[in-house]
Amino acid sequence: MTISTIDESQRKAAKVAGSAYLFTFATVVYVNFGIHDRLIVENNAETARNILAHERLFRIGIAGDLIYCAGVVVLLTALYVILKPVNRGLALLAAFWRLVWVLMWLAGWAQHPWPIIGIGKRHRPNPSEVEKANATAVQQWRSWLRGADLNRRPLGYAI
Repeated sequence: MTISTIDESQRKAAKVAGSAYLFTFATVVYVNFGIHDRLIVENNAETARNILAHERLFRIGIAGDLIYCAGVVVLLTALYVILKPVNRGLALLAAFWRLVWVLMWLAGWAQHPWPIIGIGKRHRPNPSEVEKANATAVQQWRSWLRGADLNRRPLGYAI
């Protein structure tokens, strides 16, 4: 087995990977503990009211999650550049599974409570319809968050 020297592209990729990891970690921690924990409570209707009352905070959380996904793509690209000299096929496989993990995260946005955002100052439907739509959307979001944690953990820890 030969030991090769570290070239300049690997050094740059290592710096990018380190900063991307720190940035994405800080982003996801802030969004999950600073935003989602403020908005999500046990009662679905109360959670819907919280989201409606703090719509800007909810949208910042959405943007934070999307920024996190973009940061993970930057991180996996940098890790591929770093690990390619060791074993190109294994590095490509790891990058592929991490990309699948990010795509699973993004696919979960279809389960997000988008009806809550649409119900605002633009139109006023029947209040019972609002409560029912909000409670359903929040329940779907909660189930997505629980399922997403279970689905993402094996891939997140494996790579």
